Amino acid sequence: MQTRSLVLALVPCLWLFTGCVQSERRVYTKPDVTEAQRKQDQADCVRSSIDVTEAERGLFEVVPINREDFNKCMEARGYSALSRR
Repeated sequence: MQTRSLVLALVPCLWLFTGCVQSERRVYTKPDVTEAQRKQDQADCVRSSIDVTEAERGLFEVVPINREDFNKCMEARGYSALSRR
């Protein structure tokens, strides 16, 4: 159980790291949302977009994030995506 908690705690960090590798990034905007709320929404969407059991196999492996699921999650929360390179 501690391993699972650790993996879930590291997911936002890994998400930020893998985001730097991509050639195209999406920036999400939403009127009247605080930076803290946007970060929380992103973290929640990242957690819902990974296969935790696969991520638990190796703590230092790249965590598989389903980008399509992540994008749908953010859009469902009212965010608009802007593409940036």
